[in-house]
Amino acid sequence: MADYKETIVVYGLLDPNDAVHYIKINKAFLGPGNALTMAQNYDSVNFKNKLTVQLQAFDNNGYLVTTLLLKADSSVPKSPGLFSYPKQILYSTKAKLDTSLIYNLTVTEAGNPLPVTGSTALIGGIQNVMQPSGSYLTLSKPDSVPFTVSWQSVNNAKVYGVTLRFYYVEQDKVSGNSVNKQLDWVLPTQVATYTQAGNTMQISVPGRSFYQFLATQLSPDPTKRRFIRQKVNNRNFDLIFTTGSQDLYTYIQISQPSTAITQNPPQYSDLKNGIGLFTSRNMQIYSSSYGYYLAGSSVDSLYAGQFTSNLFCDSIPTSPYYCN
Repeated sequence: MADYKETIVVYGLLDPNDAVHYIKINKAFLGPGNALTMAQNYDSVNFKNKLTVQLQAFDNNGYLVTTLLLKADSSVPKSPGLFSYPKQILYSTKAKLDTSLIYNLTVTEAGNPLPVTGSTALIGGIQNVMQPSGSYLTLSKPDSVPFTVSWQSVNNAKVYGVTLRFYYVEQDKVSGNSVNKQLDWVLPTQVATYTQAGNTMQISVPGRSFYQFLATQLSPDPTKRRFIRQKVNNRNFDLIFTTGSQDLYTYIQISQPSTAITQNPPQYSDLKNGIGLFTSRNMQIYSSSYGYYLAGSSVDSLYAGQFTSNLFCDSIPTSPYYCN
């Protein structure tokens, strides 16, 4: 019978926009007994011995700028699943991270002479969005004139996700009570050829796909009125960018299910003396000076178009699309 063995497993995604940065550390185990039963045991997946977890920040010349000691944090419950829940131990810091620095992670277990180490550069926010060039989004043009989002790439980012968050109001016809709601229209992911800043990235999709998306997310409801927010202090859209590092992109690609029956699932780790992932991402809401709104013709398509005319109406009494 094999002796019990354990391996340190670390997962951490540093995002400079986060108020709290978490590192998840567990142990993978191999030992006698049923693996599923062991997984449900808190002590099987969490360390009894004390862990020392720290981030060291270095500048581009290799000089140490600061050292952050992460604290054990049990404030975030784990969702139900195969592994022990709801209690879990994460390691956290509320320190503000600097996108110009490189962060080295060190995890040391008492009595273990080999620390787990990893390193990552951070990803800054996108600063230059060329399209949409103004506050009004036109989504009602023919397919030959697609809706386009274009921007300048940023350092250390390999993969770019773009989401248009659409805000609308849903009102109960009987009570008149209104609820602000939102839907996320996720555009196709873009992969950069290079991870340096200054390269033009672009996504183009038919504008009608926005209305088709709404039709897949909403159903006609005779008890409700739905309408878009009016311009005064109530934008219709947020433009959200989610960027990921080369390591994160590689991890996602390798972790996708294999179609080969006899092929063992590949594994990817960027850590030394452990397994897992320690890297970076950036999630930001980008908005023009006045926010993003549907252009007039696109509003008409929302209220009268083939995909959404039975889903939305106008809250303005003088409008031909006024809600009854």
